[in-house]
Amino acid sequence: MKKKSRILALQLAQLLEEYTATEISEAVKLLEASGSTSGLLTYLNKGNASKQPISLTSRRRQAVAPKQTEQATSKAVRELLKSDPDRYQVLFEFDQVLRRGDALKRSADLRRFGEVISKEFHPRSNRRDNISALMSVLTLLPIEEMKKRINEALSTSDDRSSSNYEKLATFLMSGTKDNSP
Repeated sequence: MKKKSRILALQLAQLLEEYTATEISEAVKLLEASGSTSGLLTYLNKGNASKQPISLTSRRRQAVAPKQTEQATSKAVRELLKSDPDRYQVLFEFDQVLRRGDALKRSADLRRFGEVISKEFHPRSNRRDNISALMSVLTLLPIEEMKKRINEALSTSDDRSSSNYEKLATFLMSGTKDNSP
């Protein structure tokens, strides 16, 4: 098979995955209405309109969706779930605050905070990796020291008006969730 034929086959396969048969049929009709004639258009228009292939993006979303929550939390935090639930809860809440960008918004802020906490912190190239590295360092601290450092991070943040901060601070201080609106 020639290189051009392979490229065309891949492009056609991509079109078939991304668009339904009905959409392809409508596009072919538009081309035919504008005066285009080709054996390929006739061939494409003969396709079974009842087949509705799942688009490639939909497949990717379906495959990623179950893991999305798991991947949105650092591995070091997930490992604490069974071994130390109290520490897990504190770090999980803080991890979520960081990932939403509610605290330590810039990667440089994360780096500075990690370097202040421990010499074991090794800055990474992007924000997501810096959050994971920071969580790994925080898991090594005694729980009271960890809570103190998290409170420092939250108090130095630019935006203190968010209720998420208040909920996390309440949880850190009292050990219970504040479920008030």
